[in-house]
Amino acid sequence: MWFTFSLVYILVSATSSFSYGFNVESLPTMVAKEIADIFCENELKKYGMEKNTQFMDLCRGAPIPFLHGVEGFKRGLEHCKENFKCHRWNCTTDEDHGFKLFGTGMARASRESAIMIAMTSAGIVEHVTNQYDSGKRDRVRVSRDDCIKINSRRPRHPEEYVSVHDCNADVVKGEIQAQKMMTTWIQGLKANEKEMKMNEHNAAVGRMAVRVNMRKICKCVGLSGACNARLCFQRMKQLDVSTKWLRHRYDNAQKVQASKRAKRDGTRPLVTVERSATPAKDDLIYLLNSPNYCNYDTSTGSLGTKGRFCNRCGNGVGSCDQLCCGRGHQEYQVTRTKACNCSLVEFQMDCQQCEEKLVMYRCK
Repeated sequence: MWFTFSLVYILVSATSSFSYGFNVESLPTMVAKEIADIFCENELKKYGMEKNTQFMDLCRGAPIPFLHGVEGFKRGLEHCKENFKCHRWNCTTDEDHGFKLFGTGMARASRESAIMIAMTSAGIVEHVTNQYDSGKRDRVRVSRDDCIKINSRRPRHPEEYVSVHDCNADVVKGEIQAQKMMTTWIQGLKANEKEMKMNEHNAAVGRMAVRVNMRKICKCVGLSGACNARLCFQRMKQLDVSTKWLRHRYDNAQKVQASKRAKRDGTRPLVTVERSATPAKDDLIYLLNSPNYCNYDTSTGSLGTKGRFCNRCGNGVGSCDQLCCGRGHQEYQVTRTKACNCSLVEFQMDCQQCEEKLVMYRCK
């Protein structure tokens, strides 16, 4: 028992500091296997996935990146909920329909499915990349000479420096982890070929969202502050930049169907319904039109809008007129406590507790 506890402690300690240099394979084989088995079984048990052999194998191969991939998935999901919190569909679906990933019910075949998969994929890329880079900076003290070199591919601009190795955000690590996790999930689903292709395409768009929104940072270097040369490197923007980019593509998502013409291998690629053309690499795609999400419907995964909070004023997104689907709304009062009458006393803030009454509205 003590030995097992010690093994788990080793892995948790490595995870908390997030050293990608820590690799269970560097330990004796039997020790590494027992650490990975215990950790992965406990982690997947949280989501009822401990019997999923594909995910168990993926976790055992690299437990620490897997853990941060799960955290990235959750971050992407939270951003999805934030983007759609005032809409009839608020990035939640019926969790009992058996189409789950890490305990979260996922929409199917619709444009809502497209945005859920894309945003969670982007979340995995962003979080894994950030954690890898923070661990890398802890391990390697980067100097300017190690970090930059003259861009030999641009002889006309010898003054421009570009970064290599430790300066750029290593988004490839995040992309690989996101692709592994989403592909493992997609291939394990009981879905037809069209839906699998749709999901794989949208997951790729999610990974792309992080890369295309990288920002190039340049700093002048030279004697006496002269900009004789520039030090340039790539950094990731905040995740909300990538998810807003994806939100725009949700509004312009393309409906697709299987092509009437098969390839030589017998498969039929997905083409847009409108033009029978191959969708662009940055297009979100879907197979089925969305339900109205007004009522609870297990066949579509719709949770309905009954009980949702709404805004009585106006008639736009989030308003009671729009959100309640014509069923009307109920008014009620809630009382909450908040700090008030604050003053600074002996360098400390002293506040009273006051009650505040609020009028809230919920859909019938």
